[in-house]
Amino acid sequence: MHQLSRFAAAIVLISNATIVLAAPHSAAPAKRSFSNNGAAYQSAGANPGRVTDAQAANAILANTLNDLFSGCDKHFDHGEYNHVINMSRVVVQGDPHNVEAYSNAAWLLWSTDRTASGLSFLKQGLAANKNNFYMYDELGQFYWLHLHKPALALPYYEQAVKYPCPMLTWHGLAHCYELTGHLRKSEAAWAHASKIKGDLIAVVQLKRIRALIAHKGSKHI
Repeated sequence: MHQLSRFAAAIVLISNATIVLAAPHSAAPAKRSFSNNGAAYQSAGANPGRVTDAQAANAILANTLNDLFSGCDKHFDHGEYNHVINMSRVVVQGDPHNVEAYSNAAWLLWSTDRTASGLSFLKQGLAANKNNFYMYDELGQFYWLHLHKPALALPYYEQAVKYPCPMLTWHGLAHCYELTGHLRKSEAAWAHASKIKGDLIAVVQLKRIRALIAHKGSKHI
């Protein structure tokens, strides 16, 4: 397909998304930022005097997706949650590595009583982003904090910590281990997190879990 047709395809996607935007759901979730703090969209980076059709198409498409994603904030502020969800679906068709678009839309879906759709969208995001912690962490949080199923969260957290990840990912893993009765594994996770600079919470939690282990005795762990 000619590269310029990618821009045309993006316009069609955006037009279709506008058609399907529905009235916002009545249940208003708590505020969450929709700013794009992830990888920034990049322009074609071409020499201005030697821009090819392909480079121009990529730059236009990137800018279009960036504007569309940035526009989610305004719709969120007006309570137009379905607008945000549908715009996010368009964004990830053009940029499947925009992990924030998946997580933001999934959060809105489960916050408005559409849990199955939120979970499905997160798994779509994971399929496109298997080589970093982000979507594994999102699914871990989804199962643990929203569905209250730490056993189902564990495989995702265990995979997430195989990649560079923030301290909170280790916290989630440690909590889920404890909630499922794996106190020694919880201790190991807190011990790892306690070595991360500035993670004072992990230091406190490590002392707590070790005291719990000592109280229970090894035969009960």
